[in-house]
Amino acid sequence: MESGFVLGGQPELAERLWVQNFLDNPKLHLAPDDQRARSESERRWIRAIVLHTTGGIPGGKNLTEQVIHPGFGPSSRAGERIVGDWTHDHARPGGAHLIIDFDGRVYCCADLLATAAYHAETANGSSVGIEIAQGKDASLYDGQLDVAVAVVDWLTERLGIQRQFHGPYQGGAVGRLTGILIDTGVFGHRDLTNKRGKGDPGDAVFAKLQAAGYECFDFSHGEDLDSWRHRQFDMGMLHVDGIPGPGTRAALFKAGHPSGMWVSR
Repeated sequence: MESGFVLGGQPELAERLWVQNFLDNPKLHLAPDDQRARSESERRWIRAIVLHTTGGIPGGKNLTEQVIHPGFGPSSRAGERIVGDWTHDHARPGGAHLIIDFDGRVYCCADLLATAAYHAETANGSSVGIEIAQGKDASLYDGQLDVAVAVVDWLTERLGIQRQFHGPYQGGAVGRLTGILIDTGVFGHRDLTNKRGKGDPGDAVFAKLQAAGYECFDFSHGEDLDSWRHRQFDMGMLHVDGIPGPGTRAALFKAGHPSGMWVSR
């Protein structure tokens, strides 16, 4: 049954996406140890989307390169299966808001606004986590990644996150992204910590985002900050800091950018 994303306790359908949520299927609900309530300040602006693959391959001892199969794959019952794995792993809390299966179905396991899922360390409070189901041989599906882009499209507009990401991957975390996250965009788990490898989530999904028009900035050298400072200055904003938050979105909307997004989709 399709039931939509959950935001502030209310389900919201997304065009062209099949989404089942934990309100209709309680087996999808994250365990209490794998989540917490967001604070009021965190709810005001969720500033990042963090992409993961469930295997994180290549990474650690498994250096198998990702293979992207054409089209969609078979259902792996990823929603209930992965939530069950998280629930029964008592050694390490872990979970994410969304899971995307091989067949393109999306499972919503936590409230995107009200809940911080334990998926990205110090970024948990300010981000939405998306797990892309990955085979044991590191495989993903092209159609599955197209769905990931569509999910990110919907979330960025709904949450006011500008469509930008860090690239290219330089073999480890970006220093300014490793503490309490104040930057905004779409990041890989690999950008936020050195505990993960190249395959969390890999290059293919970011290539899809770039092909869709998302801006690629080298966050390690502040390319994003420089570009946004110029944009904020040109719009006559009083607060020019290079961080495109809600004030920047309002200024963009006033300047004629649809939905206040620099990159329109």
